[in-house]
Amino acid sequence: MREAYFLKEKNRGNLDAVFVTVWKAAGAAGIITGLMGVISALGEVPVLIAPLLCGFLSAFVIFGVEYAAKGRPYGIFLCLLSAAAVFFGTVGTISQGISLWMNQFRGRWNMVFETYYGELSAAGAGERELFLAGLVFALLGGTVICELVQKKRLMLLTVVSFAPLCLALMLSVRLSVWMPACLAGGWMAVWCMGNGPSRITLQRVFLTVCLGGALCVIPAENAENSWQKFSAELRKDVKQGIEELRYGKDSLPQGELRQAGGMLADAEERLELQTETEGPVYLRGFIGSKYDVSRWKQFSAESYGGEYSGMLSWLEGQGFYPGMQYAEYQDAVSGDRKEQLRASVSVKNIGADRRFVYLPETAEAYNPDTGEWKQDWYLRSKGVFGQKSYEFSYYNTQASAELELPDARIYEKNAKSREEEKFLQAERVYRSFVYENYLELEEEQKELIDRVFFQGDTWRDEDGIYTVTSRIRMVLRVLAVYKERPAQVPTGRDFAEWFLEEGQEGNAAYYASAAALAYRSAGIPARYAEGYVLTKEQAEEAQGETVILTGKNAHAWVEIYVDGMGWRPVEVTPGFYEEPYQADVVVAVPNEALTGTNGEAAAVPSSEEYELPEEKETVSDREQKRKSEIAVLILAALSAAVLLEIIRLARYLYQNIRYHRLTDEEQMCFIFDRVMDMMEEIYQDFNPEQPLRIPAQACGDFDEGLYVRTVKRVEKILYGQSGPAAREIPAAEALERQVRKSLCRKAGWRKRLKWRYGKGYFI
Repeated sequence: MREAYFLKEKNRGNLDAVFVTVWKAAGAAGIITGLMGVISALGEVPVLIAPLLCGFLSAFVIFGVEYAAKGRPYGIFLCLLSAAAVFFGTVGTISQGISLWMNQFRGRWNMVFETYYGELSAAGAGERELFLAGLVFALLGGTVICELVQKKRLMLLTVVSFAPLCLALMLSVRLSVWMPACLAGGWMAVWCMGNGPSRITLQRVFLTVCLGGALCVIPAENAENSWQKFSAELRKDVKQGIEELRYGKDSLPQGELRQAGGMLADAEERLELQTETEGPVYLRGFIGSKYDVSRWKQFSAESYGGEYSGMLSWLEGQGFYPGMQYAEYQDAVSGDRKEQLRASVSVKNIGADRRFVYLPETAEAYNPDTGEWKQDWYLRSKGVFGQKSYEFSYYNTQASAELELPDARIYEKNAKSREEEKFLQAERVYRSFVYENYLELEEEQKELIDRVFFQGDTWRDEDGIYTVTSRIRMVLRVLAVYKERPAQVPTGRDFAEWFLEEGQEGNAAYYASAAALAYRSAGIPARYAEGYVLTKEQAEEAQGETVILTGKNAHAWVEIYVDGMGWRPVEVTPGFYEEPYQADVVVAVPNEALTGTNGEAAAVPSSEEYELPEEKETVSDREQKRKSEIAVLILAALSAAVLLEIIRLARYLYQNIRYHRLTDEEQMCFIFDRVMDMMEEIYQDFNPEQPLRIPAQACGDFDEGLYVRTVKRVEKILYGQSGPAAREIPAAEALERQVRKSLCRKAGWRKRLKWRYGKGYFI
């Protein structure tokens, strides 16, 4: 019990007791101050002095009141009561402040980890809301830190103290040097806290002050720069390590062109396919949407914001998935899927990266439990370790993407059927997004591509995808030499410039990257794709039996957007595009027949003309309402937890006050009743009517000799023989603590809650 610990401290002398109290308060104050600063920085909130000061003073108030109250937790009760008063008095304002902090934290998280978590409703929230939310958090944080310091839960204290700091480093948050200095100084002060004489404690104080001062004199700019570099490397290593542990690793570079030279380096087994298709099948995994010097990345969250905010949710509500657009196009426009040749495939992942569900772009159906769509890119595996086995069906079309013509109704504004109209409306919205984002090219890159591929000629509207594709293939075939393991892109060099002007050798990843940029320069939306290819020869040799795809089947290609049909693969790597294409490829196709596949020739409406329908607002509002309801439920749960804790503390304080007003005999009986209650709760064979019969399973849980002496003393008190001696009450209190620890170890969570909140015990 706290009183016993307090008396133990007092026995060392008043000076030592005061010094230890101030020491603990200073350590806890340093931790909560640094913690408040780090949490403010995580939410990109300017550090508010009042909550910071409140958190600092809360530690001194808690330990000061507890010292004055002889070990009773009046200070914690006072802080919790203050937090509850502020919270329940301005719950709406505080919830807005928390939502604003969460939105800013999510924005940082989305930017660093390229995720797309939505925002909570925080309209009109500002500094006042953040101030009140910070005030409540400072009071609650102060109570938690002080409780951990008082109970010497040093490992848990370390986790609570430094977890936000590690998160800030992972997110490359710019921190002032005083924040980690306060955290480190307070943590070292608590960690070095001992029970020795005052002079030993003073030595520890001196050591801690020296270490904390060394952190404080580090120049802020140098510290921040080093943290930025460290956090970037740490974040990259941790993220990569966790993903490799979960999903495994293969040779695909995932857009890193400096690593693309090794994509065909091994022949290990990757995928096991069971299919009767005649091939080829392009099983795509990674999709690169944004070119950045020497790598392909995916779009940031900002690309799906602004006028396209809520677009993907709205498209999903319309049953339109960009990753399966070809099947949806056939269903809506063609009207009869039986006219298409369909095939089923069973996949077993035996060595490929399991974060991807490898599907062709013509996929028609799959098990929804297999994965979830990652924006408009690929299907990401569900499950902790990804999917190892799955099935899908797809359209086994042999048509070449550069020769496919969209149905004329794609460009008509009046559809014939409701299903067709629904598809065309969703496709126009997505098409406007595609033409705005998948044509992105820097001016220097465009000048280079125009000079190399098109010799500075102005591209004409009547030129179609076939003409552009033929030009790109011809230039790449003449300009570069195919090698499975080409030279690596030099560090710091732009890949396109180096490959087209100096390196001039490469594998599929090099060719596909250069071709994607060339398509964009010609006004055709394009992106980079990686995965595994089942070749026509492999499919024919298998004749319906199992096919094993190895590391030698790793491949990269270009995906271009064909209006209406969606993303379609195009081969530009020499030796590959002659294999899957039919003989009619060499037949001259009039350019005017292809007019309409190019964005400009088809007069594709701009994003300004095609805005999201009004339904988007309804869907967005519904989504926002759902998020707000979740936030309210979380706040309600936190409020209930705080209220229960305040009630528990109040009950505990009442019991302690009542306990200290009892006579010695009554205190012994009170302790005995509590021990009997806990013994009956822990051990099923225990009978309170025969307390001296100790269950066999109780051996080692507590001091049996002390238990027997306490029971016999209580029996003497009950029979009026004699009262307890001066040392027997502290001994009985020690027994109660031992039995309580046994209850903590053996009782389930329901019994723990019952004893914690039903009886008000500290367990």
